[in-house]
Amino acid sequence: MIKWFLKDFDKIKKNNKTVFSCFCCGGGSTMGYKLAGYTSLGGLEIDPKMANVYKTNHNPKYFYELDIRDFLKIKDIPDELYDLDILDGSPPCSVFSVLSTEREKHWGKKKKFREGQKEQRLDDLFFYFLDVANKLQPKVIIAENVKGLLMGRTKIFARKILKKFQEIGYHTQIFLLNSKFMEVPQARERVFFIGIRKDVAKKLNLNFNHKIITIGNAINDLPNDGPLIKPSTQYFHCWQNTKAGQMLKEGCFKVYGKKNYWDHYKIHRSQPCYTISTSSHKILDDSEPRRLHKKQISRLQTFPDDFDFCKMSENYICGMSVPPMMIKNIAIEIHKQIL
Repeated sequence: MIKWFLKDFDKIKKNNKTVFSCFCCGGGSTMGYKLAGYTSLGGLEIDPKMANVYKTNHNPKYFYELDIRDFLKIKDIPDELYDLDILDGSPPCSVFSVLSTEREKHWGKKKKFREGQKEQRLDDLFFYFLDVANKLQPKVIIAENVKGLLMGRTKIFARKILKKFQEIGYHTQIFLLNSKFMEVPQARERVFFIGIRKDVAKKLNLNFNHKIITIGNAINDLPNDGPLIKPSTQYFHCWQNTKAGQMLKEGCFKVYGKKNYWDHYKIHRSQPCYTISTSSHKILDDSEPRRLHKKQISRLQTFPDDFDFCKMSENYICGMSVPPMMIKNIAIEIHKQIL
């Protein structure tokens, strides 16, 4: 299901299970739950522009455009949110990402991050999310984050997170999943902390092995009209000397003897895409020197073709979001095994 539309939700049989999403961004996870038959009750998002994207595409029953810390102070939360099947959340992860060369520098400190354009700490938001879970006591908690949370010194946070899950009454498992085995044409590895309330069940088994979808499978029906790279630039010469499926730094080293453009990537249409980040203008075509255009990026993230990005960068929204098909697969298994 690569080419699909928001109107397709109307054809999906409902399973009478509910979900609410924190740090909901543009609604990547919300779309995944809807594809799996769940009813989304809405979400919480601090960034006004992202909130507008979410509301435009999902018309949520309940929506909170505020800091999760302020959500915890609300006294008149609707009864439906105290009877959730799933509480979903993707706490901001930039301070845990292995792509950040200064990730530890920001631990415990306030900074004006792009998320919400507000000066705040990001490394403690996961724990506020679990405070919300403790307040609402859903049957299942699903928290998505970057692979880097399990690497190096960030394991400290992972252990603290597991301890917090235990304290609020949940059996918890950690899954490192790759979206390329989950109907997503992208090799995106993400960590999922899945907590099951102790009176509900104990264990979940997740083992996905869907047929791999290549970049070509996903976008060959779309026009190839992304922005061209000027032949006179160093960027062009690096592209020329980089093999399909490699990072542009390889071509740069061949030509200039240095590895610039280290996170730029030249696609290989017979393979899944490299992880789409918020700067996915750095994903380049393999047949001619041009960047992938917005619709191609959206399709590789398994967003619907009629998704309204509200004049925001498709690269940024897709890079910040969980691929809908990834969540769909997890949500189906949770319904089957737990709910």
